Amino acid sequence: MILLGITGQSGTGTTTVGKILASQGVLFINADEVYHRLLAEDEELNARLEEAFGPGVMDNGRVNRKALAKVVFADPKKLERLNSISHGRVLKEIRSILAQHPGRDAAVEAVALFESGFAKECTHTLAVTAPYEVRLKRIMERDGLTEEAAKARLAAQKDESFYISRTGYAIENGGDLAALTEKVLALWNKIRQGQSK
Repeated sequence: MILLGITGQSGTGTTTVGKILASQGVLFINADEVYHRLLAEDEELNARLEEAFGPGVMDNGRVNRKALAKVVFADPKKLERLNSISHGRVLKEIRSILAQHPGRDAAVEAVALFESGFAKECTHTLAVTAPYEVRLKRIMERDGLTEEAAKARLAAQKDESFYISRTGYAIENGGDLAALTEKVLALWNKIRQGQSK
C-alpha cells in the first residue's frame, strides 16, 4: 500500500494535487477538512480550544474558525499551542479513516505533515510549491481575505525550503491545471512502479 503525504505552504495547490490523485482511485484525506469536521462535532476539542484561547474564539459553543485564525496567525506561540492541541486529535481521526480502507493506496494532505510526526507513517512524501504572488492571490480568493490578512498568513508559515528539504518529491504548481495534472500523474506512476519492484 502506498501512503503519500502531501504538504506545502498555503495556496500552493496541495488540495488540487490530492483531487487529481482521487480521480485515479486513490483515497484522498485532507487534514484541514478532518480538522473542520472535528470542530463541528468534537465537544472535547472545542472545550480545550476555548480553555486555551478564551471565549472570544467561540460562537454558540463551537470554535469560530475566523476568530481563531485571527488570534493564532498573529502570534507564533499561539499557533504552536493550537497545533499541540489539534494535531493529535486530527491524526487519530486520519488513522481511523485509513484503517477503514485496508490495503488501499492513499494520499494525506497536511500542512503540518512533518511537525505532527505523521510523515514517518508515510511511504512517500511530496512538497507542492508555487510562486509567492500566485499563492497570495489564491488564498485571498479562496478564504475571502484582504491582501494584508493574506500576507500575514503567508508570513506566519515556513518557507518552501522547509518542505522541499524534507520531502522525497517536489512539484511546482504555477497555476496551469493541465500541466499540474500531467506532473502529478507522472509522479504517481513513478511511485507505483517503484512499489511494484
